[in-house]
Amino acid sequence: MASQTAAFFSAERLRRTMAAASYFKFARFTACLAASMIGLSLAAVAAEPCDDLAIPLREADRSTLATDIASQIHVDSVSIDQAYRSGDWSIFYVVTNEMDQTFLIYSGEPGKKRYQALWGGAPTDYSDQQVLDWTHTNAKGMPEPLARCLSWAVRQDRPPQQ
Repeated sequence: MASQTAAFFSAERLRRTMAAASYFKFARFTACLAASMIGLSLAAVAAEPCDDLAIPLREADRSTLATDIASQIHVDSVSIDQAYRSGDWSIFYVVTNEMDQTFLIYSGEPGKKRYQALWGGAPTDYSDQQVLDWTHTNAKGMPEPLARCLSWAVRQDRPPQQ
């Protein structure tokens, strides 16, 4: 009888352990599922192509760059409304009273090199692929995330302010 009782307690302990393990596996699965759904929701909220590429400019840097850019595009002055960067490449969205909104694309240091490509004009109804094709032709070597950022930005009413 003692061995039967010991076997019963062992079987009962095993059943309870298995039940607890199943519960914890289910709880862990549910928690992982919820976390992934929250992650997907957050990714959808912050999914603008330029979100991770926008760079803040100190006022002194903004002023120096604005002077250099104005000289390069032959206008009196520009206001740099937005700046994006990926690796050695950068895009500056500039506004001037003398021309349409303009995106200047640089490979290397913008104050030391002339812009490589310029996109100007009102928001466009070109497709994403058409803008990417233009970018790949006119700014060869631009990192793909920055090219996608430009494609998105030129199709907006106005890029988000820094």
